[in-house]
Formats: sequence, C-alpha cells, structure tokens
Amino acid sequence: MFIPKISLLHSKKAAQKERLPKYFGVLSWNVYKKTLNKKFQPLIHRLLHENPADVVLLQEAKVQKDFVQSLIPGYSYVCAPNIETKKNYFGVLNLCDVKSLESGRILSSVKEPLLKTHKSTLINLHKLSNDQTLLVANIHAINFLTNKHYANELNILFDILLKHNGPMIIAGDFNNWNLTRTRILQRLTDGLKLHPVAMNSYHQSQIKSFLSYQIDHIFYRDLHLIEAKTLNTGRFSDHIPIYAKFGVK
Repeated sequence: MFIPKISLLHSKKAAQKERLPKYFGVLSWNVYKKTLNKKFQPLIHRLLHENPADVVLLQEAKVQKDFVQSLIPGYSYVCAPNIETKKNYFGVLNLCDVKSLESGRILSSVKEPLLKTHKSTLINLHKLSNDQTLLVANIHAINFLTNKHYANELNILFDILLKHNGPMIIAGDFNNWNLTRTRILQRLTDGLKLHPVAMNSYHQSQIKSFLSYQIDHIFYRDLHLIEAKTLNTGRFSDHIPIYAKFGVK
C-alpha cells in the first residue's frame, strides 16, 4: 500500500554549474508535506535570498505527479519518494543549482506501522571546486519502530556510505528521540568520521527536539564549516530549517 512504482523523480535539466563553488550553502528542512502550500514558494525564495544555498534538502516533501518544473527557478530537483497516492508523491527532495553526477534512493527494509510505509534516503554526488566528489545524503529515518529496528536500518545505510572516500554531508530528520537512538547515531557518525554542525546556544535551542533530544542534524567531513544557524519560518512547519555554509579544503 502506497509503495511508489518509481524510485526517483527528476526535473528537466536546467543549465547549471558543473561544480559547487569553493564556498557553498546547504539548507536542510522537514517541511511537513507543505511544499504545495501557496506560502511555500515565497518563503523558500526569501530564505535563499537571505541565506544563499546551492543544495536544499527537504524531508516530508509533497510533489505532484505532473510536477516538471522546480520549486526554485534555476534549481533542478531529485525526489526519492516513499509514498505514492493518486495525485502525489511524498518523500525526500534535493534541490540543487549544480549538476548531480549520480543519484540513488535507499528505502528502509522495514515499514512504519499503521500506513505500512517505508522511509527513504536520497544520495546525490556533486563535483567540488577542487575536483573531489562530494556525497550528500538526505535522510528521513524510521520513527515508530523499536530501537533494534532503528539500529538495523542505520547500519544498512551507513555501510553503503562507508564505500565513499572523500567529503560528505549527511543531513535530515534522524528521529533519534531517545538516548539509545542518539548513541546509535553517534557511534555510526563517529565511524564515518563525521562532525556535527555546531552553532551557538540560541540557534541550537531552536532545532526540532522530541523528549529533549534534537532530531534534525547536519553532519559533515573533509570540509570547513564557516557558518551555521537556524532560519526563522514562523509556524509554517513543526520543524525549523538548519543552514550551514561550507568551504572546500
């Protein structure tokens, strides 16, 4: 039920940069299925005008089946759906103003209860200004299942990520809402030599938490972190965007 018949949904290719610039921005946000809300486009345009980002990573995005143009002019998109209905797809969505070398979806091997839906992860590869290849993973982790299931799913994903040598950004909604899940996530990010994006206490306090555990994150390696903060969107979503600016080493 609701399992998508396609693995990836692509926009028409726009004329785009071949490589990410030496300094580039990343925005990660769980949009709570509101990408088709009439307030979304002016909101995302404002955010990107104030905080330029070459890569935008959305979780719980809603995309129409006849969707051929990007939500952001000049950006292409790749959607990795985990739910399909009569008119729409739902899943993780990457918007980029730079070409993707390769894209792939990873569906969870287990399903969430009630609607029996998988969770999806989207992996994109981009060329950096120094000719290295950057892996970007947009994750929406399983939620209403046991800690054991959570560990198994992250282990499967991180075993795939281990195959990549070089710079990496992993971002999204990790649903690590208890101590066990948080320790599992930390062990695996440590194994990949990933650093959590750090910001001042005010911005840190704005990030979505559940049961006092922060569940939205950006992790990175082999890059310089220049700036990190949360962005004000009012009450548009129950999550708030995280923005980070990186520099190529």
